[in-house]
Parts: sequence; C-alpha cells; structure tokens
Amino acid sequence: MKRNRILKIVVITLLIILLSIISFGGIFVEDRNTMKNLVADYKLSRELTGSRRVELNVDKTVNTVNFDADGNVIEDDGTSQNTTTTEEGTDTTTTDGSTDTSEQSKIASTEEVPVNREEVLTIENYKKSKSILEKRLQDMGANDYTVRLNEENGTMLFEVPEDENTDLLVSQLSKKGEFKILDADTEEILMTNEHLDSTTGGIQQVSTGYVVVMQFRFNKNGTEKLKEITNTYVETEDADGNKTSKKISIQLDGEELVSTDFDNEISNGVIQLTIGSAVTDINSEELQNNYMSVVADAEALNTGKLPIVYTVGQNRYVTSNISEETIRVAIYVSIGMIAVALLYLVIRYKKLGILGSIAFIGYVALLLIVVRYTNVSISVAGMFALLLSIILNYIITIIILNHLKKADNEKLAFGKAVDKIIMMIIPACIIAIVFTFANSFGMVMFWGLTISVLYNYIVTRTLLIEKK
Repeated sequence: MKRNRILKIVVITLLIILLSIISFGGIFVEDRNTMKNLVADYKLSRELTGSRRVELNVDKTVNTVNFDADGNVIEDDGTSQNTTTTEEGTDTTTTDGSTDTSEQSKIASTEEVPVNREEVLTIENYKKSKSILEKRLQDMGANDYTVRLNEENGTMLFEVPEDENTDLLVSQLSKKGEFKILDADTEEILMTNEHLDSTTGGIQQVSTGYVVVMQFRFNKNGTEKLKEITNTYVETEDADGNKTSKKISIQLDGEELVSTDFDNEISNGVIQLTIGSAVTDINSEELQNNYMSVVADAEALNTGKLPIVYTVGQNRYVTSNISEETIRVAIYVSIGMIAVALLYLVIRYKKLGILGSIAFIGYVALLLIVVRYTNVSISVAGMFALLLSIILNYIITIIILNHLKKADNEKLAFGKAVDKIIMMIIPACIIAIVFTFANSFGMVMFWGLTISVLYNYIVTRTLLIEKK
C-alpha cells in the first residue's frame, strides 16, 4: 500500500516537472538550420507590443473610359495613341508610327467613370464595409483591435497589434473581395460572388512536393451554372482537324488567377486551383507565405464583397509606452517573489510544503500553457490578472496545507478546506464573469480560477493526501 502511494507521488511529480519544462522552456526542433519552439507564443496586446495604425480612405479615383461607335469599351493596353484626321477618315496612330484603322480602335465617346459611384457612398454602405472588415480581422485571429468610422466621408481608422501577421492583415483591409468568372475572349461575366458558398485555402501533397491550393465551393445556383460552363468552355476540333479552345478567366479583385478550359463536366460544384509552384519542403518560407496569402484571400471572399472600394492612406507603427526592459524587470521581480513564497511553504510545512510547492509550480505552468492556446491577448490588465490568479492559488495551497497538517481524517480536512476556498473565490468568480468578454483581465481570471479549482481538486489533493 505504501509503495503504491510513493509510486503515485513520483508519477505526479514527474508529470509536473515535464509540464514545467514545456511551459517555461518549450519544445525546440530544428527548422531550416534554426531551432523552432513548437509551443505557441503568448499573444501580447497593443499596450505591450506597439500597434499599427491604418487609415482606409474611400477611393476617389476617376477613370476615363473610351467607347467605340457600337458602345463597346476600348481597352487600354498601355500604348499611347494619337488621333489624326486623313482623307480616308479618322485613323489612330500609335507611338511606333504604325496606323491602326480597325473600327474597334476608333473612339466615338469618352466618359469619366469614378471607381465609387455617388449612389454607393451612403452611411449604410460605410457601416456594412466596417462590419465586413471587422469580420475579416476576427477570422484571421486579430481580436485585439479598434476601428473608428467617420460616417460623413466613410474613412476608417484601424489599430491592430504589431506582429508578424500585421502586414498580411493590412493588405487584406483594402481588398474588395470581388470574385468573377468571365469569358476570356469577350469578358462577359459568367459567375460572381453570388454564386459562391465558401472558399478555402490549403496545402496539398503532389508527386513533385507540396503545393498551395485554393478551393471554391459553389451554392446550388452556382453548381448548376458551373456545370453549364464546363460543358461549354471546352476544346473543340473541326472537320479539318483544327482545334479551338474556348476559355474562362477566374479573377479576384480584377487580377487573373487562372485562364483555362475544361476536359470534363464538373457536377459537384467545386473548383480547386493550384497557386504557385510545387516545393519539396513543406516548411519552406515561400510555401508558408503563399499559403497565408491564399487563406487571407479566401477569408476576404467568405466575409463578403465590400460595397465600396477603399485605398490605404496612413499606415504607421506606434511604439508601446511600456518598454521590454520594464516587462523583463516585472517578470524577474514576480519570479523572485514566488521563490520566496515557496521557500516559506517548505520551511513551515516541511515535506507537505515541498509537495505543495511542486503542485503550485505545476499550476503556474499549466495556466501559462492554457493562456497561450486560448487566444487570450495579454495586456497590462491581463498580466495583473495572471499575478492575481497565482496569488489566489497560493492562498488556496496554504489553506489546504493548514487543514491537512494536523488532521487525522485527511478527506474530511480537505472538505473543510474546500468550503473555505469556495467562500473566498466567489467574489473573484463574479468579477471574472463580468469582465470575461470585456478585456484580457476577465479572460485570464476566468481561466486562472477554473484551472485552480480543477487542478487543486485533482492534483494537489491527490499529492498531499497520499503524502499524509
């Protein structure tokens, strides 16, 4: 019986040591000649990391659109053209001196077309754009942000934390999220966002390595339309053996992703595109950057098309008022205080104090891991909540040790300790619940109290009662 108790204490102690190594040190593996920590980093708020302030302005660009005699738009291919009058009529002479007499090139009328027409510049569309962009930020993991909307001119000012994903977030703010499938020759619009159900990005293994893929899944109407398109835009061959290919162009925000025809009918409503070339290393920077970009584009489509086109104006970094040195000193002071507190437990409670200290360290390690993986953005208030949770758990440990120190019935003594603990943490629970969805203080306190209750009942209780 005694051997079983010793074995149980040893196993629990070793598990706590392993948990502490992972939490305080990490798990490192070699990645491209560097050591990479597999344990997630802490998510720090703008107060601690600094922030990026991005201003989005309504695009005021006005484009000059030329039309021919039939009302067709004359595309600008980048070649400047000068119009002259000859005896044969109006010819268009290009910069290289050649003369283009095609009817398509003759400009019959010109119209100034704004990127954002006056009728779309409404408060409703400003608010809708704000809502869509907030959803994009949330889907990409940016929970700690603020956004202010000027309802008079539609200008939006975003402030997001500065980290490795900030540039990607900023690039997505100005994307309209417009999806089109067009006839590659006539540019007739065949499908739009209204036909989409969802878009996803992923990494797929192929014979030559790994590639990034973008998958479009269409709704019921889109599935029927896609089925029709895949039976129309195919390669045909006439009686003389001449082959003709009728192609579509898949575009995102006016940029072509692919131009293709189809060999087979697509009846399941899914198109999957390969973005970029294959690489042999799944952890390569090129592949991961490409993947993140595709995921961001997919989120832009899933959150809906912006009713207004925006451009990025101000884009600047704002430093934090709290230096890294200040944070480092605060951490060292906290570690020193904890070390003194644990030494007190050992001196006062002897062997029980040693096991109580081990259990306490395990609680801190577990709390820090949970905070990393629960998407909690730690601010100054969150750091205070961490310290407060640790102090509360230390007091709980003392209460348990006091009741077990001279008790004859350990289980009864632990029950009395629990009664006292419950009365102590009820006010803290109320505060945590009230502030849970308000800021990081509430979230950290919620997890701190939840883990404390479960951990002490399962681990601390087992460890100390077995010792008695």
